[in-house]
Formats: sequence, C-alpha cells, structure tokens
Amino acid sequence: MKILVIAEKEMQEEFKKKFSSTHKYNFETGYHFDPDILNDIDIVFDWLIDESLENFELYQDLDHLTVFCHAPKISLAEIAFFHGNPSCTVFGFNGLPTMVNKPSLEVSLLKPTDADHLEKLANALETDYFLVEDRVGMFNPRLMAVQVNEAYFAMQEGLSDYNELENKLDSPSNPFEILRTIGLKNIYEILEAMYEDTKDDRYRICPKLKREYLFSE
Repeated sequence: MKILVIAEKEMQEEFKKKFSSTHKYNFETGYHFDPDILNDIDIVFDWLIDESLENFELYQDLDHLTVFCHAPKISLAEIAFFHGNPSCTVFGFNGLPTMVNKPSLEVSLLKPTDADHLEKLANALETDYFLVEDRVGMFNPRLMAVQVNEAYFAMQEGLSDYNELENKLDSPSNPFEILRTIGLKNIYEILEAMYEDTKDDRYRICPKLKREYLFSE
C-alpha cells in the first residue's frame, strides 16, 4: 500500500517505529504538496487535521482513499458536518506522543459499516487496534487529561503539592509523567475541546493549569 503521513517530525519518527517498511511511505510536515499525489495514495495518516479542518477538502471526494484523522480534540461527526458526507473512508486515531507506537492503536469510526474495512487495513498494517466511541477526547486522551486536571485542582486547593503527588503515584498513573509525555499544550487543548463540546464541569480547566499553559506560550 501507498501511505501518506502528514505530521511533525517527532510523530513521523514514532510512526516509523510502529509500522513496518513493507509499504511505500511519503512523509510531509504540512499541506504544501501537490494534491494530485493523493490519486496514487491508499491511506493518509493526518496528525494536523484537528487544527486545519478546511484541509479535509483535499480528501473528501476521493472514494479510493482511507483517511486516519488525529482525533483527540475533534470528532469525526464534526468533520462530516462541515464537509458533508465524504466519499473517502474516515477513521479517527489517537496520535498523541507515545500513543501510536503501542501494540494496539486507539481508533474511532465515522460509519459502523466501515468496521470490516478497518479490520482488513489493520491486518495489512500489522497492528492490533481497539475501537472507541466517536467523541471529543476519545478514551485514553480524555482519561489522561482529566487526571492531570484533577492533580492541578488538588494543588490549587491546597489538598496536595507537586512533590507529594509526584512521589505518591507511580508511572504511568502519575499525572506529571502524563504531562511530561503528552505535553501541556495537548492536555490543555483536549480539556478545552471536551468542555466546549459537553459543557460538563468535569472538564472545566483548572485555573492553575490554565495559567501555566498561558505562560508557556
């Protein structure tokens, strides 16, 4: 198969560690490629689509194409809403740092009828996967973001401090290990997207975390 990967260099390297070299790969760090190359591509893994939904129009009319969209901060339903019913096959995946190079890839479906197609692709790509609901935050990103947020609330309210939380919790459940691995920007933006989507107070961003994010920019 011919696979196009659109991602920053760091995630390109993680992708290469995950998937075998039996397929032909093109790697891009943005959308400055000739769109005609997509006519010769079977699969796209797009890490950047969540911040540039308008670029989905590159794929939407190509019925031969399967697009894996990095989806912790968006839902596939949202993509379909803005672009109509796409002709391409669309899956979501959890492409956060360290989340790709694992035995099982976290994946969501736009259409339940695409489940068989996903299984065939996973076999061809030689990876296991597990399905999660198509919702902002997916599954693991949502759990990790909430865990970090709760740790910040505990510090803000004087219930604990950084050293206590750091020393009491072993990796990978340590919220600060999650923060170091996933990155403050990703944690903040996942929480922001989940709160915007649901207005659920569980995802309300801790002011202490927000301040740290704002001063890190």
